[in-house]
Amino acid sequence: ATGDIVWQVKVKGEVIAAPTFENNVVLVNTVSGLLTALDAKNGEELWQVEQDVPPLTLRGISAPSAASGGVLIGTPAGELTVYILENGQQGWSVNLGEATGSTELDRVVDVDSKPLVLGETVYSVSSRGQLSALELRSGRVLWQRQYSSYRQISISRNNIYLTDVKGHVYAVDRLNGLERWSNALLTNRNVTGPAVHGKYVVVGDFEGYLHWLDAQTGDIVARTEIDSSGVYTTPTVSGGI
Repeated sequence: ATGDIVWQVKVKGEVIAAPTFENNVVLVNTVSGLLTALDAKNGEELWQVEQDVPPLTLRGISAPSAASGGVLIGTPAGELTVYILENGQQGWSVNLGEATGSTELDRVVDVDSKPLVLGETVYSVSSRGQLSALELRSGRVLWQRQYSSYRQISISRNNIYLTDVKGHVYAVDRLNGLERWSNALLTNRNVTGPAVHGKYVVVGDFEGYLHWLDAQTGDIVARTEIDSSGVYTTPTVSGGI
């Protein structure tokens, strides 16, 4: 109502992903690998879990998702893990990344995209590995497809929209993982994650342009320059804006 600070808590590690709120619990993930649950009323720590952080990771972390009494989070080690919201106890964990190669750089497999839950299915992607659909309660893999991304993914109706590490934009059927279309015209433009706006998919790039793609075909139908300093985060759509 006023904007006054109600409480303030210092957590271990830098916070570069949005916290999540569920059932009066605030969930915060940090670059040091700590997932912390705080009481939303007073900031009191309820529980904390530590995730393994490899020697070399991307500059990014997964924001938590909460659903059905669980907390879903991607890890720097390439896993999608669920914790019990009430006490932080670990449930299932599934490896989405493929840590191959002889160097630490080759073995970077971060899951930095916030897991998306739709019904009884959770969708997530690794920076080097798989776009995956898993059963929410058990972690059973429903399907996996070879896509690599550290950007936020979006879902609209039966389509998953994602931007891969090269800047290619894809539409994938969320029911079976089959590719509907791809667009490689924005290669190496540091393309953001996609946002769905009506009949369009919108992405930004490092030159500050927003590009509108036809959601059915993937064709670029419009673009506008927003800021020459660049667009680096996934656009947000609210109320048709």
